[in-house]
Amino acid sequence: MVKYIFALLLMSFVYANIVSADEGAETETGRIDYVSSEYLDIVIDDSVFTFALNMKVFDTRGRTVNRYAFRPGAKVKYQFVREPSGQRQLSNVWILSN
Repeated sequence: MVKYIFALLLMSFVYANIVSADEGAETETGRIDYVSSEYLDIVIDDSVFTFALNMKVFDTRGRTVNRYAFRPGAKVKYQFVREPSGQRQLSNVWILSN
């Protein structure tokens, strides 16, 4: 019985952190200036972003695609979260045009 209560408390704590992370996300639009050759970071409107591990990318039709769909010059809408270190991590990206 104690295991189930502990598991329930742990799951509620994890869920609360996930919800709060989405609430702190900022949304902007811009053009891709540069994508690193390893696809580890991206520059949008002269600002550097890294990719969150659970980042989702959507194409112009709304389908989920991978990060290799990024092309310099493409217009994008993006959500990002500021880390305590000041680094910005992309959580969702919508490709608006190529």
